[in-house]
Amino acid sequence: MERRKFERHFFDAKGSVLHERIKGKPESSAITVKDLSRSGVKFDTGKSETLETDENIVITFEFSDNRKTFFIKEATVRNVKAKTVRAEFKTLCGDIALLMHTAS
Repeated sequence: MERRKFERHFFDAKGSVLHERIKGKPESSAITVKDLSRSGVKFDTGKSETLETDENIVITFEFSDNRKTFFIKEATVRNVKAKTVRAEFKTLCGDIALLMHTAS
């Protein structure tokens, strides 16, 4: 039984995550987005990241649709297990279903 509030869309999209380090400039890392919903995202990193729970990040990636729709959203890290990170968006994505249908 599905208990999620919002449907998840599964796919592989290359992107990046921008996170602020305690000392120095913000750092950008390559990611692969694995699933996406109106309220959050799951992505894999190429290495064990130094992202921490409750850290604020910015996710960016491009849908593989004809228009090359660009996605950018602020989020908060909720769970980190090895190379897999789950994050919750600061605001809901109202148009995520529309974006996913055009990307197919």
